Amino acid sequence: MLHRAGLQRTNRATAGNMNAAGLSSPGAQPERNNQVQLIRTIVWVLVAAIVALFAARNWGPVTINLWGDLQMETRLALVVLASFLLGFLPMLLLHRTSRWTLKRKLAYAERALAEARPEPAAFSTDATVQPAPAAQSSSGS
Repeated sequence: MLHRAGLQRTNRATAGNMNAAGLSSPGAQPERNNQVQLIRTIVWVLVAAIVALFAARNWGPVTINLWGDLQMETRLALVVLASFLLGFLPMLLLHRTSRWTLKRKLAYAERALAEARPEPAAFSTDATVQPAPAAQSSSGS
């Protein structure tokens, strides 16, 4: 979380607790994070249970014809897992690198904006405000 000049940039977990000004409400963040973490844990436990059930029910040997006369005998669950990883890992790496690049660009833009902003003028409560001189009206009488 980034704190600068009283503003907060929040992540996805706290995006639901935003008020109209874009600031997160002070007391709601820890409770929201706990709820999101609980839901995330439940989803991962369900995914793990489904994968384990699939692997147990499909643990039979299968023969894979590679090329020519070369064949490989392995378990079906391992073939499915390897196929999933072959498709998932390149996309995960692409996502992580693009996210890293965007974070760097955002940090650079925030630094440039902070440097470009002039320092706010000091506000003094000691100064007295002089009333503006009254405009004199000319009367045609």
